[in-house]
Amino acid sequence: MADLFYPQLSSGALAQYPIRRVHLTRPVVNVLPDGTTVAMPDVGASRLLWELSYTDLELEDVNAI
Repeated sequence: MADLFYPQLSSGALAQYPIRRVHLTRPVVNVLPDGTTVAMPDVGASRLLWELSYTDLELEDVNAI
């Protein structure tokens, strides 16, 4: 895992704006005997997603990514 890296652009940046981050969680729902529901996030099943968009890149940068 230590060998993983994300290439830098020729400008030295890792990404261009806008950068979008989404945190997804899965709910765990318990239904009690009286019909009441209790919902909580399942922390073990959460995911963090990054959406990086690029425009006007040099050919060198496109090949690196």
